[in-house]
Amino acid sequence: HRAPLMTLSVIVPVYNAGGLLHRCLQSLIDQDFPQLEIILVDDGSTDGSGEACDRWASSRPQVRVVHQPGAGLSAARNAGLAIARGEAVTFVDADDVVAPSTYTRVMPLLSGEVDMVEFPVLREWQGRHPRTLSLPRRIYPDGRTYWWQAQAYSHTYAWNKVYRRSLFDEVRFPVGKVFEDAHTLPLLLARVRQVARASISITASPVASPPVPPVHSCACCSRPISPIGTPPRMPASMPVCSISSWTCAGSRATALCCRPCCPGACTGVARWAV
Repeated sequence: HRAPLMTLSVIVPVYNAGGLLHRCLQSLIDQDFPQLEIILVDDGSTDGSGEACDRWASSRPQVRVVHQPGAGLSAARNAGLAIARGEAVTFVDADDVVAPSTYTRVMPLLSGEVDMVEFPVLREWQGRHPRTLSLPRRIYPDGRTYWWQAQAYSHTYAWNKVYRRSLFDEVRFPVGKVFEDAHTLPLLLARVRQVARASISITASPVASPPVPPVHSCACCSRPISPIGTPPRMPASMPVCSISSWTCAGSRATALCCRPCCPGACTGVARWAV
């Protein structure tokens, strides 16, 4: 007999999500995983998104809402973790879409000594060149093996993984810092026993993120840009800044930078930060 599936808390930070919020929440409501709670954390929205969250909660018993002054993505996720009731947790951005049956197919893998499961995603799905993160099914014996063999450092996203909630007993997202996912994942991997990857059909697109996730922005001017994974080899310089390890040449920013929007702060060449 299989052990019963864990309960799952889905934490959704919300800040001025506009019309994208309905699409995201509907994709969560339509999930057929029975033991699901949805936690909406309104992070000081001014466009009516907070009121929309309240309407969803009033009509859907599985939806809960937290309102807090604008404190950023990390603080919103931490607020959700503080009240999560599920034995497992996952994170969804308010402009993501979760494909049908995603959690029904992923959650059975979170059993035994597996403490975290990563699943495929379709990235930049509204852009000209959607990209898939394909993941062959496999179980890694520990976090270190997963980090190196799966090249997890190039896809540290929080939103394509489910975790045992106990991993977060002593871990929180860093408030006030950029690249919070890259900061947090190694801390979690130090605590996992095993990590599994799900080989869900990529056509299902478990989480489809728009081309410009709001968490990724230019370090110079804060305009959103789209990150890509770390390539195996990188030339000393390139004409466009595009990933989290690029440094804006001519500025002190050691984070994302986009060439067209940095007048006076950037030379127009991104240099690899070794």
